[in-house]
Amino acid sequence: MKKLEKMLKKYGKDAKVEMTIEDLYEFANYIIKEVSDNGSEKSNLLSIKEVCKKLNKKESTIYRWQKLGLITPTYIGGHTYYKEEEIMQYTNGYKLVG
Repeated sequence: MKKLEKMLKKYGKDAKVEMTIEDLYEFANYIIKEVSDNGSEKSNLLSIKEVCKKLNKKESTIYRWQKLGLITPTYIGGHTYYKEEEIMQYTNGYKLVG
């Protein structure tokens, strides 16, 4: 993994990399470990449906807040999540309007 990190630092994001199956396996395990280490944060992430249910709002409202920069999405595996703490901070003390 260190070798890949060094190459990326040296050549940037446009680097071409050849990998063996073992290298790919090591890389996959590295990514899984990184995600697992941030698992405590994952438990605080809400899907769009969970946010809508929690706030009794439509998806279009949440997406509008996102577009306006009021809340910031987190993307994991092609899915959109929102930090529960950020959602609650934004909505705490404010009248929620559709």
